[in-house]
Parts: sequence; C-alpha cells; structure tokens
Amino acid sequence: MEPSPSRPQPSAWSVEDLRLTLFPTPDSKFSSVGWWTKVVGDQPETAVSRPKTGGSDYYGPYEGGRLVLLDRMTRIDWNLTSLQTSLEGDGSQVVSVGPFPESSNLFLETMFRWFDVDDCPNAKRLGFGAFLVQPVESKEDGYRLIASYLPHVELDPSGSSEFLYQINRPRESRTGITGLKINRLSKWSVLVQTRALISVGPEGVSQDISPSKHAGRLELDINTRQDFDGTFARAALSEVFRELVDLGAEMASDGDIP
Repeated sequence: MEPSPSRPQPSAWSVEDLRLTLFPTPDSKFSSVGWWTKVVGDQPETAVSRPKTGGSDYYGPYEGGRLVLLDRMTRIDWNLTSLQTSLEGDGSQVVSVGPFPESSNLFLETMFRWFDVDDCPNAKRLGFGAFLVQPVESKEDGYRLIASYLPHVELDPSGSSEFLYQINRPRESRTGITGLKINRLSKWSVLVQTRALISVGPEGVSQDISPSKHAGRLELDINTRQDFDGTFARAALSEVFRELVDLGAEMASDGDIP
C-alpha cells in the first residue's frame, strides 16, 4: 500500500534504534565469542565477559551508528543504535542512525550474516524492535502527524496533550510455518524536548531555556507469539526475521491497520 498523501514517505522516519531479539532453544549449543568478527569483519571496540551470570556484551561503531551485541545465554539481542551528535549552532542534540528504509535494510543484511554463522542458535522466539522519530515544528503539528497514521483515533491537535496510543494487531505469518502468529505492537506519541542551561555566577543562578523541539515517535515491537509450539531452525531465521521487519515497515508507512 502506498503512503496516503496526508502522510510522509517512510524515509521521513529517522531511526533511533533497531533491535533483533532471539530466544535460543534449550538444546542450542553456541558461543558468542567469535560472532562479532564474523558478522562485522573486525574486532569489537569493547567486550565484557560475565562469568558469574553467563554471557557477554560487545560494543563498537558500525556504519555511522553503534552496534551492540548482548548475549544473556537465554536471550540474545543485537542493537543498531544512534550516536549522539550536536547540531551546529544551538547545541541541541539529535540522535539518528539514518532514514528507516535504508537503516532497516542495512540491519537485515547484518543479521543475515549472523544467521549464516555455524553456531548461530535455533530459536523458539524471534523479535524485531524499532524506535523511530519524525521532527515537526510544533506540538500541534506532531498531533496532526500522528493522527494521519491512526485512522481509528480522533485527535484534537490543539486541545490534546500527553497522548499515548498503544495497540497490538496480531496476524498469521505468511511464511507458511504452521501455527505461527505474529504480534504487531505499535506505540504512538509526540515528544517534546526542552533544553535548559543553568549558570551560576556572582549575581546568582540564571537559567536559559531554549525553544522546545517536537517530534512524532513510533515504537515497534514485532515478535513471534509466545504460545507457538515450534522452533525456528537456522535455515528459517532469515525468512521469519524479514517478515517481522517488513511488517514494521508496513506500519511506518500505512499506520495502524489490521
């Protein structure tokens, strides 16, 4: 489905964070020690071993953002997250990996390389998460933007505040895997960011408050249902994860649709 004329193109969404979560099957045998090098082609900037609780953490710069691998033995997370940089002039902060379609494709390709690693575990559950933002000029513009994605919700841009809309719209998987259903959770809101600079001098304390910055925000959590009885062998991981990302892209384009 093409975006409505009242909605921006999907590339208007900037990525704060993308996430893959995999819950290994109990019989999986794996070691995360060599994964980073096989996926990224280089050593991580930081590696932390957790011998008491099990698992390891790995961090490093990646394609203009920051890649994070968290191995908790019973749960594995990969995150592609933004670096925080100062905007020229006003000193405010912007965080973005890049536009959503390009960043999600990069993340997909990166995770496909992990699925091809010999000891990538089979999975009992798989999930895709994202935090997306669209800067706007005002709070009212933010509510108009969010309203364009929520055809079943009536919003008053001028008379509303602190709006938060969250919904799950499960669907049957189109992969052909028997009994597989997918949760499609989305959370819609408007961010208001105000920067205050406090100075202490001979004349006391002064406070300089910069104009507020606003953005529409979309949080996605697309995951296979917990009550699914089967498992995903390595050969199926790419197909299932691609479907999760595609469903997230559909919501970023078309909004809250069944």
